[in-house]
Amino acid sequence: MFIYRLFLNFAAFPLVLLLMIRCLKGTEDWADFWQRFGKPVALKRPAQKWLWVHAASNGELQSAKPILDALAARYGQNSLLITCNSLSGRLWAKELGYHAALSPLDFRWAQRRFMKAYSIAAHVTFEAELWPNRIAILAAAGIPVTALGARMSARGQNLWRRFPKLSAKLLNAIAYLQPQDAGSYQRFKGLGIDPEKMGPVLNWKSLYQPQTIDLDPKKRRNICLAASTHPGEDEIILKAFGLVRQTWPELQLIIAPRHPKRGAEIADLILSQGWRLQRYSQDQASGPEKVDVILADTLGEMPKWYAASGLCIVGGAFKDHGGHTPYEPAAYECALITGPHTSNFSAEYETLALNKAALRAADAEALAKALSSLKTPSAQQNLAQRATKALSHDTDMSIIMDVLEHLMPRSNTDLA
Repeated sequence: MFIYRLFLNFAAFPLVLLLMIRCLKGTEDWADFWQRFGKPVALKRPAQKWLWVHAASNGELQSAKPILDALAARYGQNSLLITCNSLSGRLWAKELGYHAALSPLDFRWAQRRFMKAYSIAAHVTFEAELWPNRIAILAAAGIPVTALGARMSARGQNLWRRFPKLSAKLLNAIAYLQPQDAGSYQRFKGLGIDPEKMGPVLNWKSLYQPQTIDLDPKKRRNICLAASTHPGEDEIILKAFGLVRQTWPELQLIIAPRHPKRGAEIADLILSQGWRLQRYSQDQASGPEKVDVILADTLGEMPKWYAASGLCIVGGAFKDHGGHTPYEPAAYECALITGPHTSNFSAEYETLALNKAALRAADAEALAKALSSLKTPSAQQNLAQRATKALSHDTDMSIIMDVLEHLMPRSNTDLA
């Protein structure tokens, strides 16, 4: 732990400086700043005990919803404390009716400040990263820590192997770890975790349920969504869109950037190419017949865009960001197209490839060809149905829930 804590000490100054700059720019406010260092949100019942559920951001929070629903049914919604790393995740947790806060950074003093304010009875985390100080402090206090949907990449395993004492202490402190894929399962075993502590392989994103079930293929056939795009990808997608529009003039494009704050620069890029633009953060009144491209630079509205689109280009894969989830667009029966960089969901995209359930494209020309091959509603539906079938899971959820019930307090009276 010494080396890890030394690293945090070195990282503290630039991290604090970065967060302060975000506050000065108005990206966050000072209340957000202090929450990241463990300052609690005002409590209605300061003496109560909490079930602390951490989800990195919106995607993980959506994945955690089956667990949240089960815990809320058993203990009451007011017994759950939700933390997220992102402002959008915290906002959504609040909208769901939970007591929500930004997650404290993994400085020991910040974690202790947070846990002093909130009396924690048990902790469940939905995040790829495992935070050593948080886990060590909770375990030392006798508080069970459960890691659901945990992920360990080959690079991560190699890094942890350089610090065998730290990795052993971390994994020994976890009461239950459920990996999100078979590769992670083997890598956690290779790092020495007790196999008895490990649950079945399950990616919780596979449980995603669409908010809209009325999906009209005729309305969606000429709409393509580019979801969670990163810098450098919008140019590729817009070039492909221009090529396809020569033979498919009815096609419209929705660009939903991973980070909506990029809206202004993407809007300039779209306008510079002569496309009629609706920037949704500023104009929600324009009819679709009046625009070529919709820039969806808002938060929390991805279900709307998935439901509107017959095709989905999954971003983060045309530049090396590891790709984003295929589960959500597949749940909305979108025909899937992605790029070559899909390490974040390698098992899922391999399964999709084996089942011929998604298309891949490395550049704008290949992307244009892939889009053109999906011009008809039947082609879109066939690919979408194969993806839905390929990504379905057969894990018995009751196995995981039984373990959680054993680790959690017996009833809500134990949290009073």
